[in-house]
Amino acid sequence: MGIVWILGAGFSKPLGGPLLGKMLSPESKRDLHVRYSEMKQLWTPQADAARSLYYYGRSNKPEFIAQGEDMWEDAEVYLDYLDTAAANAQSPTCKRLLEILGDARLNHGLQREPGMLKLMAAAARRLLAAECISFLEALDPNLERWSPYQRWLRKVFVFGEDTVVTFNYDLVPEMLAASQQRRECFQYRAGEPGYPLEPGCSFLLKLHGSVNWGLRSSQAVETNAGVRYALTCDDDQLAIAGPGPGKQRLSSGLFEWCWTEALAALEKAAAIVFVGYRFPPTDAEAREKLLGAIHKNKDKQQLAIHTVLGPNTSSDDSRRLKGLLEHAMAGVRKPTMPQLLQEPHRWYTLVQQPLLAEDFFSVVDRRSILSPQELAFS
Repeated sequence: MGIVWILGAGFSKPLGGPLLGKMLSPESKRDLHVRYSEMKQLWTPQADAARSLYYYGRSNKPEFIAQGEDMWEDAEVYLDYLDTAAANAQSPTCKRLLEILGDARLNHGLQREPGMLKLMAAAARRLLAAECISFLEALDPNLERWSPYQRWLRKVFVFGEDTVVTFNYDLVPEMLAASQQRRECFQYRAGEPGYPLEPGCSFLLKLHGSVNWGLRSSQAVETNAGVRYALTCDDDQLAIAGPGPGKQRLSSGLFEWCWTEALAALEKAAAIVFVGYRFPPTDAEAREKLLGAIHKNKDKQQLAIHTVLGPNTSSDDSRRLKGLLEHAMAGVRKPTMPQLLQEPHRWYTLVQQPLLAEDFFSVVDRRSILSPQELAFS
């Protein structure tokens, strides 16, 4: 019976991975400069302007910013705002940002026109990629902090049965598999259309792209472009679907194969585990499509769903995810109760795990994921 693992930024965070809302910070800029000062693509006027505009509109500004407005709470909202403005030169959003960028301290010498915003949006996507690459540089997957993840892949995950659906751009799953000499067992896509995966292999479906992917043409995605590819490639070759309209275009275009396989896996899963993923407000398409696929999961009598968002299961994020999943089940399955175990209808069990990702992977076993009701009522 297959498990679908849905991974978000909270999956990689214990290993040093950045949270999207924390990206583009002054601290991350300093870190990137230490690591990649020679990478010219990260230090262009477009990149400087993207950072400056972000600082200008942050609700919680760095100390060195003496002026500005409260326009976005974090990098996730900012990137969506910037990409939306860049996509429509006639929109009020575009005109507003160009007005702000009339300040020479913010535009870094760029010409103030709609095309400038497109360059800034591409530069911001590259900075996202750089932060997702930098924390893994020279990092050994055999270090102690990786041990819960090593345990997960070795003792809980079953290649050939399970599927990984991830919204992260980084290479944590690939590095884990490689450290266990099983890198070839994670495949981004099947071979020719109509052909299944190779025996003993599982899909690693990266719905928002990857730092080692490249857009080589309007028809193809290269999935082995190299670990540092996103640091040096041209703007139009970045295979990173950041927040904003560009994400939807890639999801319904060059990344469509990922979404097709992910939705198919969710419709037939025996269990679904959310690790560090909460359906961010800017992920409206993911929210609609993934919850829709979970709603269509009707093949098996039992469906187990687990959420792993940290110790506080009463947090806004945890309660919101629980509510979304309960609505997805409405009219299709009933929540499990002891007296209903022998009933013929379909039912589901929703478990909010009060754990961090590293805690969960340290203790979980496959049986408790697939049949949590048996343990609860035994």
